[in-house]
Formats: sequence, structure tokens, C-alpha cells
Amino acid sequence: MYRSGIWFDFPADGELLVSLKITSSFVPDVQFKITRMRDAAYRVYWRAEISRETLEKVVDEMHDEYSRAAVVRLLKVYPDYFANTEPTVLVNSVLLDPIQATLVDDLLQNGLAQDVGRPSGLDGHSFELTLYRQEPEQFRCWCYLPAEWEKLKRLINMLVNDIAELDFVHYGAN
Repeated sequence: MYRSGIWFDFPADGELLVSLKITSSFVPDVQFKITRMRDAAYRVYWRAEISRETLEKVVDEMHDEYSRAAVVRLLKVYPDYFANTEPTVLVNSVLLDPIQATLVDDLLQNGLAQDVGRPSGLDGHSFELTLYRQEPEQFRCWCYLPAEWEKLKRLINMLVNDIAELDFVHYGAN
């Protein structure tokens, strides 16, 4: 999958509070950003890579024949288009409800323990978290989160399951 730091740079309005990257060996990577808007509401932005296969499936379902034909022509004329450019991505966003926002508040107010054992596994994904507190704090974990990071596990699973509706097996936190 495409793992350039530039790929993960995308605009998100408001004050950046949390950034989470889920990197996987088997499915496209995804990044979430949580911001506080001017009205104090929390907004989640996320972006996931779209593979050539997914794009072709979307094109097959397009109703606008002119647009469909243009994309099909592009894929036929330039079959290595995706090999030489960044993947096609969309930025999605949604406001968090007050209950979901409490998960973010708890994580920001209390942080995460630094001195914990970090179990790892071989299921092919990792989590990179940055909390934007007084000083940014970065955390990285492979496959399994330490028991002391239960707050982070709940936040990840809320983002994966409730917000982005991604496959828990490949993106969720155990």
C-alpha cells in the first residue's frame, strides 16, 4: 500500500486534537483526524486509499455515461496510471455526537500511560496515534493494544465501526 507521509496530509478545519493512522499489510491504510471546531463541536475527518479494483467497481456503477466513458478510457490508455501516481482518495467528515466526544475528551485530559508493555502480533496492522496536548505525544503499537490503553481501544473501535464503517477484523483494535 502507499505509505508516504505526504499522502496523509489532508486539510481538516479547526484545531487538531488527535491524529490516528492505521497501517495494514492486507487492506488500504486509513487516517483519522479529530478537530475542535469554532463552535466547540468535534469533527472527524478520515481518508482511506482507493485501490484500482475499487475504482473500477465504482466506475461500473456510474450512471453518467460520459464520466464513466472518460474514466474507462483513462484506465485503458494508461493502465499503469495508479502505479505512477498517488492513489485516489476521498476525505470524509462527520460531527461527533456528545457521547462520542467524551472519548476524545477523556483521552486528551488523561493521556495514555507511556511505561507499558506493548504486545505485538502478526496480523499485519499497526496504530500510530498523536495526541495534540500542550506538547504533541506520539504512540505506536502493532496489532494488540496494551490493557492500559483501553481508552484508545474504545476510540479506535468507535472510529472504525461507528464513524467510517470499516472492517473490524482489519482495522479494529484488540
